[in-house]
Amino acid sequence: MHIELLRLSTNAREISTKNSSHFVWIDEPETIREAILLVLRMCR
Repeated sequence: MHIELLRLSTNAREISTKNSSHFVWIDEPETIREAILLVLRMCR
């Protein structure tokens, strides 16, 4: 399903985590922070 979702956009990226359950924001908040920064950089 992830690959199908990625194909919906020409500008998509999947970020995998190593130590996270379903609750990424609890288990790996730094990953969320980095993803937000990536989006902000892309909007410049």
